[in-house]
Amino acid sequence: MPLNSRKDKVTPALMVQGTGSNVGKSLLAAAFCRIFTDDGINTAPFKAQNMSLNSFVTANNEEVSRSIALQAKACRKDVHVNMNPVLLKPNSDTSSQCILLGRPYNEWSSKDFLRSKEKFWQTIKNSYNKISSENNLIILEGAGSPGEINLKKNDMVNMKMAKHARAKVLLAGDIDKGGVFASFIGHIHVMEKWERNLIAGFLINKFRGDASLLTSAIKKTKAYTSVPTLGIVPYINNLNLPEEDGMSVYQKKSSRKNKIHIAVISYPYMSNFTDFDAFYIEPDVEVFFTRKPNDLMKADVIVLPGSKNLRADVKWLFQHNLAEIILQLANQKKEVVGICGGLQILGETIFDPGKVESLQEHTKALGLMNIKTEFKTDKILKRTTTIHKESSFEVTGYEIHHGISKAENVSSLFKQNSSLGYKNNEKNIWGTYLHGIFDSDLFRHWWLNKKRKEKGFALSLKINKYDIEPEINKLAEVVRENVNMKEIYAILNI
Repeated sequence: MPLNSRKDKVTPALMVQGTGSNVGKSLLAAAFCRIFTDDGINTAPFKAQNMSLNSFVTANNEEVSRSIALQAKACRKDVHVNMNPVLLKPNSDTSSQCILLGRPYNEWSSKDFLRSKEKFWQTIKNSYNKISSENNLIILEGAGSPGEINLKKNDMVNMKMAKHARAKVLLAGDIDKGGVFASFIGHIHVMEKWERNLIAGFLINKFRGDASLLTSAIKKTKAYTSVPTLGIVPYINNLNLPEEDGMSVYQKKSSRKNKIHIAVISYPYMSNFTDFDAFYIEPDVEVFFTRKPNDLMKADVIVLPGSKNLRADVKWLFQHNLAEIILQLANQKKEVVGICGGLQILGETIFDPGKVESLQEHTKALGLMNIKTEFKTDKILKRTTTIHKESSFEVTGYEIHHGISKAENVSSLFKQNSSLGYKNNEKNIWGTYLHGIFDSDLFRHWWLNKKRKEKGFALSLKINKYDIEPEINKLAEVVRENVNMKEIYAILNI
């Protein structure tokens, strides 16, 4: 029986908040999800509101953040929309598409969103209450920082959420960036008393070196705040797990030679960059995200990824001379690939009569395939499996798009679902709406062997398996070894 079905006790909850964005909240929460699940506790993740262009599709064809999908997997569960009831997908500097309970709700400016915050707060509470009633422990994740005094009045994801869940809060900081102890102390200083009472401990994340050297600073921080430091998590190299946002994709670039070089164009509204994570397990492949024309000249494959604002990103490509370079290289038979929005950019025109994504109805695209795309109000959200024609291998992924593309004089990429992808054989260009296509091991191996043959490399006989399960276990093991789990169990009273 779920604990909170008893009138005398609510479901225990542990919340990971951070001193800022990109300090590792998502992965720390995923680690705790796996640790408690492996300890036999029925655990589920929850994030009230997420702002991200990295999304995923549930089994019920609803859209959620990619990070909550990872945390659900860490709990050995399929992700559910109630785990992430509100998702904001920025499509300009001042507005976002609001995804409410997995479906597009509206285009919102920050002011619009705040005017409706009570509606969203009620939805968030309802979703949390549902998830907590079905599980014996909830791992919550905050957003940004609970110390942002300009945002506290309208908070729905940090301390206000922790209060509703009666969660014990761990405040995590990234010591690799510097200033972590000052940030811990500063956060406690700007918190109200009720907020400070929710903080159970600090977590130092991404530490390199001898942890004993931090002893003095940890003691002083506790003296200032009365809050203990419950863990020093080391920097984990080569951890191949989906990232929460795009801030660290550039860090994955290296200078390896004699490799297959795949250049992914990181236009301003790039989305779903995790489509390329599977390549990181291939020893002779280098994926790099770039905005430099010279990088495209050197690459073996150019990829146009998803986009949340096609008009803005197409305009950006032309303004930065990248469109000219892509067209030139495509005419020279260099392979160019488009994923979702990238497929639409490879086409001739993008028509948005309902102004779903832009105030402009017509956008001229690159014209590399005879494809015309029209945006519809309804959004296609579904998991899909099909057969790739040329290789005959099954590929699996998910679709997230408003645009519907119609093609003439181009080949269908797949044996079923012909509108799912197209190929221009004359110019070595292809594109698909299928996010995650490269996660399919047999297809990826076949495609890379084609590139190896073109470059004169030896063909690979080994089919590498892209599986994040070992990576989740690795993450959980490191966190378990370096966090005081005995104290956390005591705090949670479980």
